[in-house]
Amino acid sequence: MRPIFQSHLRPTEIILALASLADAKTTRLRIAVAYTTFRGCKVLVSALSAKIGGRWDAIPKELITSFEFGHTDPQALSYLAAIPNFSVNIASVSASSRIAILPPVTNFHPKLYLFDRGTARDVLIASANLSERALTVNTEMGVIDQDSSDASVLDEYWTALLAESVPLTDAILTDYKVRRPVVKKRPVDPDSRITPVKLPTPKALTVFGDAVAVGTIDPAQFDSLWVEAGTMSSGGSHNQLELPRGANRFFGFSFSSYTGSRVTTIGHPVLLTNTRTWNNKPLTWHGNNRMERINLPTTIQGGFSYSGTAVLFRRTPAGYQIAVAKWDS
Repeated sequence: MRPIFQSHLRPTEIILALASLADAKTTRLRIAVAYTTFRGCKVLVSALSAKIGGRWDAIPKELITSFEFGHTDPQALSYLAAIPNFSVNIASVSASSRIAILPPVTNFHPKLYLFDRGTARDVLIASANLSERALTVNTEMGVIDQDSSDASVLDEYWTALLAESVPLTDAILTDYKVRRPVVKKRPVDPDSRITPVKLPTPKALTVFGDAVAVGTIDPAQFDSLWVEAGTMSSGGSHNQLELPRGANRFFGFSFSSYTGSRVTTIGHPVLLTNTRTWNNKPLTWHGNNRMERINLPTTIQGGFSYSGTAVLFRRTPAGYQIAVAKWDS
């Protein structure tokens, strides 16, 4: 078993953990969560379908969720139901067999993500519902159990959850849309104790490279580094990420020989994800464009697709952990 911890300082841990359990050998996907949102479903489907590949449409995919308190997004259920071989069940059935918005007795509150590989079971049991924030930035905790020794128990628990739910139908969804409470935005009260901050004009801001050059900032003092990829990356897989001069200090180096037009290897920082580690990816200086460049692991090597993304490097005792998110997300 392996614990998972996510926060705004450790983003995307939940979705990366889920993606690590999915691959071309996945034969079935089962999810039970208290509530479900459209944006959360989009994030999950994008990540898992990319890992499972061409078999994504063919494998059985199942969701059990609830209508409790109106948190589940009707659009999310329509979206999932339209995916081939994706069945949706709704829990919290009242005594009159009507789907309950106010829980009849107790809340439906599991968070189970179960991946089958034939008779083997990989599972994430966590605090995260199927929402975008829960999968990416909320403070969440959970545990991964790969090739679980409790496969039969997990199947038994799934059967019990399924028995207390009913298949989603057009009539049930329409009824929910009518009875769903109006979700109001949380009001924001002005606080007279907060003094407005006057932001500098864009021309007054210093870019990263210049700030490093004049000593305004030291990259080595920071634990995280975000870089926009895509337009700034190169290589067939967009895995060659260009960095400003001085970025090498974040990765523990002290290179400063920015002369000439030759390519110079600065070093090989240890890069890692939840499941893989690389110590053979060079960080180099390219005199022709006056930029540093780091080679990242490609999708074939177990890494990510970087085009049009934001790449987060986070310093850990074991190396520099990589997280990737779409730039416009």
